[in-house]
Amino acid sequence: MKLVVLNAGGKTRTLWQTDKEIVVNKETTSYPIFGVKDVNLIKEKLTVNGVKVDNIIMDDHKKYFTFYDPGGNIFEVCEPLNHK
Repeated sequence: MKLVVLNAGGKTRTLWQTDKEIVVNKETTSYPIFGVKDVNLIKEKLTVNGVKVDNIIMDDHKKYFTFYDPGGNIFEVCEPLNHK
């Protein structure tokens, strides 16, 4: 197995290469979350480009939705709501 660790100002990302089969864990509760300023715009851009996206959910603090890459891996896009 080969590893590369990227350090982006205290937050790290690890990439690895392996000869073993990699399968999607659809039962995971841990996945990348992207913070954005406009959830609606990002969802529209992903949808137009054929990406599978779920509905936007809104609670008291954020708007968010999940989307999937071609391998079925899950990602989330989140927009914090500013309360005045």
